[in-house]
This record gives sequence, structure tokens and C-alpha cells, in this order.
Amino acid sequence: MRKYVICCLVVGFVCLSAGLVSAGQIKDAPILSRLPLDCMDPISIACGDDLAGSNIGATNEVDLYGCIGYGMSGGEVVYELIVDLRRIFDIHLIPDECDLGLFLLGTCDEYNCLIHSDGIVPLDPEHITYELWPGTYYIVVDGYIGEDENIAFECDFELSVECSEPIWENYCDLVMEPSCNGVVYGDFTGSANHFSDFMDGCGGPPNIQAFGAEDWYSVRVNPGGFVYATVLFEQAGAALWIFDSCVEPFDCLSFYSLNYTSAGGSYENTTDEANEIFIVVDSNFSGGPYALTLNCTGDVVPTEHITWDKVKVLFR
Repeated sequence: MRKYVICCLVVGFVCLSAGLVSAGQIKDAPILSRLPLDCMDPISIACGDDLAGSNIGATNEVDLYGCIGYGMSGGEVVYELIVDLRRIFDIHLIPDECDLGLFLLGTCDEYNCLIHSDGIVPLDPEHITYELWPGTYYIVVDGYIGEDENIAFECDFELSVECSEPIWENYCDLVMEPSCNGVVYGDFTGSANHFSDFMDGCGGPPNIQAFGAEDWYSVRVNPGGFVYATVLFEQAGAALWIFDSCVEPFDCLSFYSLNYTSAGGSYENTTDEANEIFIVVDSNFSGGPYALTLNCTGDVVPTEHITWDKVKVLFR
């Protein structure tokens, strides 16, 4: 049984347990991580692999992860997962009679924990499902030392990875016409949160997400044209994306995610053909008013992306 620990300051530092184990006992506070995660020699794993492993005798370098509030005091085994294409990953861990946790990290940093599986039944298998963009990720199998001395924290195990294609979405009906060298005012009215992160493969730092609604705009940038988009938010914590399409899978041409109230991104057409780009203003939870400014040089034309669904509406 897992539980969390709350640390309070009363004259000195005193840690009090905030959860109870199944037997009703109070568990001691976890030991803080002593060393950073060692990714110097990870085990490679890829889609379709089913590997036998063991954390017997493995070194305990990490106790705490960014996605849990209790200690994992057993030894760790680190796997490296290189993702070439956006996929949905199903990761299964089957322990052989011991208590193990399963962690998926965005980088070699235990605090950059994307998701974990560490169920309350000690010997049960663990399972993670997560959609990943191209990049390098780390899977960690870690042992849990509980209060029941009869439950081991190290053993042999089986780790497998299965992959499937995500459902590709079409956002073209959401696209609006902006103003080149002018200001568009919006507030996400009628918009929804269709996606929360495109940071991997978009040139942005990992694990930055925008959970609010999005507004889509498009311009046609002819050869030699240049667009610099800036957005001013009333509330902090949002993002600006520039994509090459409004239908997945699309490439991210520019990206800026922020903890402040402004963001900017640019695109220059260095090809011999006109390219339509899609500028997405993304909010974080609360949404709110914003002002989008496009500074255009060369031959840049704001476009309204007419789709078949929009055409049908005109003739109803």
C-alpha cells in the first residue's frame, strides 16, 4: 500500500505521515534521493520488445520521482526508449514475486516523470499507456521497500513495449482568417482543448503542456515571405504554435511556450513554392482574452481555410 508524506515546519523540521498502510500503521518518511539517475549505460528497448530483466543487486540511486510523493528505496534498472514516430505506447511490467514500480521519464531526470504505475497490490503487474512524440525517453523499473518484510523489493521481471498509431485529427474546420500587419483579438469563445502538448518534435523543452482551448489561424506565405507572430495574453501560462498543416500528423515549424503573458514565433518561406502555415494560440486552463499580431514582410496573404463542411453550411 502506497502513501504520501507531508513535511511540516514546527520549530525544526518534522515530517508527519499523511497516509496509512492497509494494516493501519504509520509509515516512516521516505529517504530523499541521494544521487541523480544513472543513464550512462541504459538498456535499449523498442516497440515489440519483450525483455527479461532483474533488479536483484541493483544500486539504489533514486528514491523520489516527480510524479509520486513516497520513496522507492529499491534498486533501479534503466531502459532507453528512442521514438522515431509519434505512437501510443503500452508498457507492461510483470514482476516475479516482488514489489516493483514502473516510471516513464521525458529525460534522464527522475523529476521529469511523465507517468507512473505503482499499484496498491504489491505483487501485481504494472501497466502504462502514453502517447509519445519523437525523442529519447527513459523507462525505470524501481523496487519498493514496504513495511511487510515478507514482500521482496527485488526480483526478476518481464518488461514489454507495444506500439500503435494514434488517431489522426483534422482541425481545419477551426481555422480563422487573421490580419496581416494588424491585431486580432480573441478570447477562445466556443473553442475547446483538442490537444495539450506538442513539445516533442516542436523544438520546445520537454513536458510543457497547455491544457486550455486553442484558436487556429492561417496565412499563405509565398517564396521569400516572412511572418513573425506575437500574442499577448491577459493571463500567464499559454503557448504559440506554428504548424505546416491543420491535419495530423503535422510538423511543428515554430513553438513558444511560456509562463508569462506574451509569446512569439516566426516562419520564413525559403522554398520555391507558396506554403500555407497554421498559427495556433493555445491557452492554459483558464483561457481568457488575448491579442494576436502578425508582422508580415514579402508576399504573405491571410487565408480562410474553407473546408467541405463549411461549404455545406453555406447551402443549408
